[in-house]
Amino acid sequence: MKRFTQTILLAGILALGTLHAEAPKLKPSDPKMVAAYKLLETMHMADSYKRMTKQITDMQVAQAPQVLIPVRDTIEKFFEKYMGWDAIKEDIARLYATHYSKEELAQMQQFFASKTGQKYISLTPTLAAESAKIGQSKLAGHMQELKKMLDEKLKTLNPHTGKPKQNATKK
Repeated sequence: MKRFTQTILLAGILALGTLHAEAPKLKPSDPKMVAAYKLLETMHMADSYKRMTKQITDMQVAQAPQVLIPVRDTIEKFFEKYMGWDAIKEDIARLYATHYSKEELAQMQQFFASKTGQKYISLTPTLAAESAKIGQSKLAGHMQELKKMLDEKLKTLNPHTGKPKQNATKK
């Protein structure tokens, strides 16, 4: 349970801290922000973030179901409070407004409003999941090779410092 709590806290700090650190302060009324909000609405980001917080909760609960099922609702409330759409939408809009021009945001909004854009949005979670499965299947047959490579590398490192041993030769 302690490790779970540390993982949640670290993930939250990293995710929220990164967004605040990277995006300059644009006012919500700035034309680029208005365009970004429109794009994010067209992309159904509120729904995506709701699904994401549910998926994060599901993954965490699956790690220790005996302990976490009784507190699932508390975990969901926590993620919704700090990672839910209402908590993060201004940061995400600011991020888009920082990296795209007003014209680019408008072009993206037009695309995502189209039939093809809406299909892209609806298929993205499926494609991401299927892509992850492809990656897993590609790696599955090679895990022994990775283990061997890691074992060989670890033999050359000092176990206390993680640095190369004095007498280790480079390969």
